[in-house]
Amino acid sequence: MKFDSVLPVIGEFGRYQKRVYILLCLPAISCALHKLAWVFLGAKVDHRCKLPIESVDAVFNELPSGYLFNESFPWDGQREMWSQCLRFDNTTGATISCGGEYVYDKRKYESSTFIDFNLVCEERKMMHSHAQALFMAGILLGSIGFGDLSDRFGRRPVFFLSLVLQVVFGILAGLAPEYFTFVIARMVVGASTSGIFLVGFVIAMEMVGPTKRMVAGVVCQYFFTAGYFITAIFAYVRRHKFIS
Repeated sequence: MKFDSVLPVIGEFGRYQKRVYILLCLPAISCALHKLAWVFLGAKVDHRCKLPIESVDAVFNELPSGYLFNESFPWDGQREMWSQCLRFDNTTGATISCGGEYVYDKRKYESSTFIDFNLVCEERKMMHSHAQALFMAGILLGSIGFGDLSDRFGRRPVFFLSLVLQVVFGILAGLAPEYFTFVIARMVVGASTSGIFLVGFVIAMEMVGPTKRMVAGVVCQYFFTAGYFITAIFAYVRRHKFIS
């Protein structure tokens, strides 16, 4: 006798099944949060070189007394704005790089990986896109790895392992002091989203009767959609890196 033949007899979507189903769907909200979070975690803002005379709390659209933008920064004709990655040397007047010191426009975002890790200009701007690429690579590896592990060792232990990994490495990503720790943590988080959502979805569908399965599968996606809304609201309220 097949398992699907037993469910109509004992109940296709009883009280116990509904409770477990809701508990399995709730983590989909956090998975959606992590997948959409890069829009805010990696938010790009305008920036410019920090002048030697300026302090670390310099304001983007203001210069020290006696300094002018046209005397401090070359004009970027391609973007039609003052250069974001070059400045004039105070002594020789030659065009030089920012030397890794920047002032950011924090009127919209107080903090992001773009700001905190200086992922700007030619020497580091590719690291910005690499961070999200590695997160997506984690999702791919998690889909393959956790799917196989759930078949070998059972869906429940793999589901709970994924939950633990997401919590631990999600906190680590939010507290990461430098770029490489952050991207490794985000990669593990990406893998964990596959373990949580895919494995949890399979568990939920297996315990629901055949006639209720289509509706249950669709409703589970609503939790993921709710995670997108919550991410946007939370990012608007917080507006900095600890959304991760």
